[in-house]
Amino acid sequence: WPVRLGVRTPGFHPGSTGSNPVRATITKHKAKRTCTSLFLFLPMPFYVYILYSEKTGRLYRGQTKDVQSRLSRHNRGMEPSTSSGVPWQLLWYTEKESRSSAQVQESKLKNLNQSRLLGLMQKYSDGIADEAAAARIESLLEGC
Repeated sequence: WPVRLGVRTPGFHPGSTGSNPVRATITKHKAKRTCTSLFLFLPMPFYVYILYSEKTGRLYRGQTKDVQSRLSRHNRGMEPSTSSGVPWQLLWYTEKESRSSAQVQESKLKNLNQSRLLGLMQKYSDGIADEAAAARIESLLEGC
């Protein structure tokens, strides 16, 4: 029977037949190998971000694949943990190569108190979102 490209089962080899998939016999007509997409194997960046709510005076730390859509979800009240602080302002973010490294960074940020977190944002100022965020960080540092 014909071989379906792109379907992989454990022990199955493309172009093989037989009842035992581990010891399959190779047919005369091997399936052509095609590359469906080069993007399947590129790592997706993740981001660690810090938000500020003027309403509650709280800083929120999180991680995501898309900072702008995540900020939008926070500001629409779609996240239970942040719905009481709407609207949120993006203060700082940094790119990580994988979700696991973003989760590690997020965990470290959640262990910092507010003054240390503000100091970190000031030290790594290349991650500050914009001029308004820089001004907000400065004003929060003065209050610590």
